[in-house]
Amino acid sequence: MSPRVGYALVVIATIVVCLSVAIRGSVEAELYPFGADSGDDALPPSNDGTSPELSLSTPFVFYGNSRETLFVNNNGLLSFGGPVAQLNPSPFPLQGLEVIAPYWADVDTRGSGTVFYRETNDADLLARITNCLQESYPNLNGTLNPTLLFIVTWDNVGYFDQNSDRTNTFQCLLVIDGEHSFVVFLYAEIQWTTGDASGGENGLGGTPAN
Repeated sequence: MSPRVGYALVVIATIVVCLSVAIRGSVEAELYPFGADSGDDALPPSNDGTSPELSLSTPFVFYGNSRETLFVNNNGLLSFGGPVAQLNPSPFPLQGLEVIAPYWADVDTRGSGTVFYRETNDADLLARITNCLQESYPNLNGTLNPTLLFIVTWDNVGYFDQNSDRTNTFQCLLVIDGEHSFVVFLYAEIQWTTGDASGGENGLGGTPAN
């Protein structure tokens, strides 16, 4: 059974190039299917690792810029234009760097966990995300037509240095419909905030995740 999670929904309105955020901590949802059985690729076990540059079948419009490639980074974020191995989060906005950060922290999968990712146009998943968006943004009803999802899942990931006593599971969805760009964050379980190199002790304190 999929874990029950809370979610945050971010809408990037590319027409007016503005950002609005709705966080509904009281709402429960399920993680979207992930893992090898779902056809995901995975990052190798690493500390501060990143994916190769990944191509999108349909460009993702981010603050008015059409992005055809992206990087999946071990430390809880996606990036455009280059990989990000930085272990501690920086305040937004970042100079010269475009990122989407569901949980930017010092993830270390050498001790526990896997980072999965895939692009999909599965009809059932597109219908599910359409319903989610229509419920959250009723003013867009009738205008939403998602055609592509890019799903990244940090599953049961530990923290630096190869610690596995606390683990986090969360997910980031990029939703593309040709007119609007959406980002959905899903959090199944968050047990730690900080790696050992960030001043943390037993996964807490120090410079925490953003």
